[in-house]
Amino acid sequence: MGIEIERKFLVQSDAWRSEAAGTPYCQGYIAKTSGANVRVRIAAIAAF
Repeated sequence: MGIEIERKFLVQSDAWRSEAAGTPYCQGYIAKTSGANVRVRIAAIAAF
């Protein structure tokens, strides 16, 4: 199983926001067992 690595970056200003496009999504966990869990992410096609 792969390991997820979360990275965070500090930005100087909010100037990048006008150039950025985002995709809203929902995420949740559907199973959790000893040593493993299953996360599901659903990208929005329409507004939630």
